Amino acid sequence: MTVAKPRLLEARRLLLDHLDMHPGRTVDADLDPAEVGIVGGPSHVRSGTSYHLGKDQLILSRRPYSVVESVRDQRGLNNDASAIDIGWFRLTTRRGTFDLRHFSRWLVDLCKAGDPDTADIREVIYSLDGKTVRRWDDLGIRSAGDDSHLTHTHGSIYRDADGSCMVRLVTRYLRHIGLLPDPEEGFMAAISDADQKALIWRVEGIASGRLAVAGGPTKGEPVVLNVKLAAIEQRQTALTTAIASLDEDVAAKLRADFERIAADEAATLAAIEQAAAEDAVRDAELRDLVESGLSGEQDAQVVLRLIADKIRPADVPTSGVTPTS
Repeated sequence: MTVAKPRLLEARRLLLDHLDMHPGRTVDADLDPAEVGIVGGPSHVRSGTSYHLGKDQLILSRRPYSVVESVRDQRGLNNDASAIDIGWFRLTTRRGTFDLRHFSRWLVDLCKAGDPDTADIREVIYSLDGKTVRRWDDLGIRSAGDDSHLTHTHGSIYRDADGSCMVRLVTRYLRHIGLLPDPEEGFMAAISDADQKALIWRVEGIASGRLAVAGGPTKGEPVVLNVKLAAIEQRQTALTTAIASLDEDVAAKLRADFERIAADEAATLAAIEQAAAEDAVRDAELRDLVESGLSGEQDAQVVLRLIADKIRPADVPTSGVTPTS
């Protein structure tokens, strides 16, 4: 008998856990268990061609399109169903109101854009208005579907795929509409208060001009740097003058000490200059990130995460949030 792929069952569980808001009751706005199907029903069995059927229920003499049109389907043919149907839902979250039509458009837009998570999707059959059935076909062979798809969205995966793509896509959608935490939003909560303060200080500094984007900082930090450099120069001058006034034997002994001290001071100076150069490069990168966020080139949450990564010390974890696969 036809069985459901475990990963498609996982995607189904995610949908029902978050979109069936009245478990045990049939509510028009809810996505109820009967509305999320994987293994084909009687109508699928009669057709004998559907991705909802496994090898044992397909009518091979009809050359089912879910097998013959793709090498991937021929290669992966077994008794697993390779499709999921998603019925009507409508709900409001802090991000807005969302329904099946919104999900269908979101999914098809990803498919058309060639998003990596859609690489295993063969087709999506859906309706955006409840009147016209549409079909996105990865192979570009088919463009329509029957009227049952006016009220549900059908997604097929190639038979050689395990269905993990559906888990990732459903997870992404639930994050997108605000029903699951988004790692891009949660990163600020995962870093220390000190890192958050440093992030805010540096972003505000770049925006106000307090921090330079080339040649090092312009206020605050250069005072510390200049004091360190002046102290090194003064100590070297004092030592040179003192040695010149001493007897040769004493001078020879102190000269060796001076050379050692001078080498240490030179290393310190080099480290300070290296740190200043790295700060200048980092500040230039931070400015570019801020500008990309202000211009809309990158999402603001992504920009903030990248900025936090750049100012965070190397021994601080980049995030305490692990995305769901």
